[in-house]
Amino acid sequence: MRTDYYHNKKNGCVYVYQAESYYDPAKKRCGTRRKLIGKLDENGEVIPTGKRGRPPKQPSMDAEGGAMPSTGSVSSVNITTDQAEQDEELARLHTELAQLKLENLELRSIVDSIVNAVSRYR
Repeated sequence: MRTDYYHNKKNGCVYVYQAESYYDPAKKRCGTRRKLIGKLDENGEVIPTGKRGRPPKQPSMDAEGGAMPSTGSVSSVNITTDQAEQDEELARLHTELAQLKLENLELRSIVDSIVNAVSRYR
């Protein structure tokens, strides 16, 4: 699969597609299937489009420059609590990853020693 970039001259946007080439035996010719991934922003980052990839809406600003809470929004206390829980979960996952890497290293050395022992008898 490849990534294609198409520039729309009317609105100036650059759209990013994931393209896949295929052969159609019925027509006896090649074709291309494309799927829209998103748009490029000014920084060169892809902004997802579509229902599954649409970014969340930013809170609108009121006249005083503060953020207006949208309907059904979560309070700031819950956001900080969720952030603290996410930080704890992230720290736990980093610790678990380090332990698994050490275990993987030990197991690889055991497998290497077994392979060396078996290769001597061939």
